[in-house]
Amino acid sequence: MRLLADYRDDRSALLDHLAALRDEAAVQLGDEPAVNLGDRFVTWAQFR
Repeated sequence: MRLLADYRDDRSALLDHLAALRDEAAVQLGDEPAVNLGDRFVTWAQFR
């Protein structure tokens, strides 16, 4: 919820931030992550 508050006026910046975190997690998890990182990191923030 804090991220939503921090990025309240700039949803696209929030999505960019989350996408960067997703990409970092993918590198740390290796080539085949066990979860869909897009759903975990980005999708939830697209809905209002």
